[in-house]
Amino acid sequence: MNTSQVPSTYNVQETMSRDEIQRGFITRVYGWMTIGLLITATAALFTISTPGLLTAIVSNQFVFLGLLLGEVVLVFALSLAANRISPQVAGILFTGYAVLNGVTFSVLFLVYTQSSIALTFGVTACTFGIMTLLGFTTHRDLTRLGSLLIMGLIGLILARRFTGSLLTWVF
Repeated sequence: MNTSQVPSTYNVQETMSRDEIQRGFITRVYGWMTIGLLITATAALFTISTPGLLTAIVSNQFVFLGLLLGEVVLVFALSLAANRISPQVAGILFTGYAVLNGVTFSVLFLVYTQSSIALTFGVTACTFGIMTLLGFTTHRDLTRLGSLLIMGLIGLILARRFTGSLLTWVF
């Protein structure tokens, strides 16, 4: 028996199992993110449809700043304690963060039209989906594109800032 073939057989099985584990992990992450976005959207719609709650947030600067500070504190708490807390507690904290995020994002409905918010959400969701599909189907390492894409994003932001409208600049 040739012993050099045994490790390669095990390596193939180990690689297949590692790919399955990674796909399962990514699927669970996407599931949690979808649930978080739904909770955030529901909280934002509830806040905007409850005039007393929205007035309390908008009329008192300290309440709004407290909500924003609460979000930042919750993110740091989750980041620092992620490896020490149970998955159930992490899920509860994540849900609380999603609700808090929705309450603070509800103020955007006062500034922007519902159609512009829906368009922005749609474009973002499509971009995320396309990039996810690209990441799953390509066999190339895409991490080296990160700095180039960040520079492109900064360029688009600056172009938007100094030209007034990104669409008129692009087209």
